[in-house]
Amino acid sequence: MSEFTGKCVLVTGSSAGIGMGIAIMFARRGANVSVCGRDDTRLQQVAETCRKAAQDAGHNVNVITVSGDITTAEVRTKTLQQTLEVFGRLDVLVANHGLHAPSADLASTTEEGFDLQFDTTVRSRLFLIKEAVLYLEKTNGCIITTSSVYSTLAGKGQIAYHMSMAAVDHMVRCLALELGPKGEKPMI
Repeated sequence: MSEFTGKCVLVTGSSAGIGMGIAIMFARRGANVSVCGRDDTRLQQVAETCRKAAQDAGHNVNVITVSGDITTAEVRTKTLQQTLEVFGRLDVLVANHGLHAPSADLASTTEEGFDLQFDTTVRSRLFLIKEAVLYLEKTNGCIITTSSVYSTLAGKGQIAYHMSMAAVDHMVRCLALELGPKGEKPMI
């Protein structure tokens, strides 16, 4: 038995990369997992990989997929509702979704590109966390937010991305001060 057996973990941005790896890791440790992203075909593949990893580790887990654009309030609500309908609880929220917009120096940065970067990487994470806190309070849950080394390193040609990562880091520090005393454990 693992410390995650019977727990529910929701991982956004889990159709590839780091999010996929996180989802597989939690499944391997016995957690039921809700994988979320924009590409339903890839999410189905990730779900199957999670089930296989769990089975290989001696666990029988349930994995669901929720596809859609998490920058919209409707999809954030749908993601939480479907997760709660299936699992009845939320123990860990991994806010991993984001965007690494095409490189742009200051002269070629557009308001649309900047807004897309911040809407995807910062705003939608904050409002997903805001909605999830109600359910995480019931399980003394945990919030994990992925970030990047570029939150503290300056670089040319990636101003919106670097700024969004710094905003994510600062958001988590603020959330830790606000939510930590209530039992939630926000972390980067």
